Amino acid sequence: MRDDFEEVFDLHFEITRDIFGESKSEPLKPNGENIAVTKENRQEFVDLYVDFIFNKAVNDQFKAFQNGFMKVCSGRVLNIFRPEELMAMVVGNEEYDWQALELNCEYKNGYTSRMKL
Repeated sequence: MRDDFEEVFDLHFEITRDIFGESKSEPLKPNGENIAVTKENRQEFVDLYVDFIFNKAVNDQFKAFQNGFMKVCSGRVLNIFRPEELMAMVVGNEEYDWQALELNCEYKNGYTSRMKL
């Protein structure tokens, strides 16, 4: 039985993304658009693909966040907090007391607690 991995998947070491309605392809490694994904190199493809999605594709946004964060929390300020406290500041609270919020909510401009949104 013939192995048709390349024929079935027809992948190359590149990624195509939609950027503002326009398809843009980028090689995952030098000359990647000309390197077919085979059974032998598929793990390398997956590793490069995951690295691109989680690191390279968001690098500009992360750098902007990092620069802003470091302006507010640089130097000794970072040493004051434990990692979980920093995470809470960045991510926010994941557990909310919705009942307490409702009890302390003040409705204005014609809105009431009985309205369905």
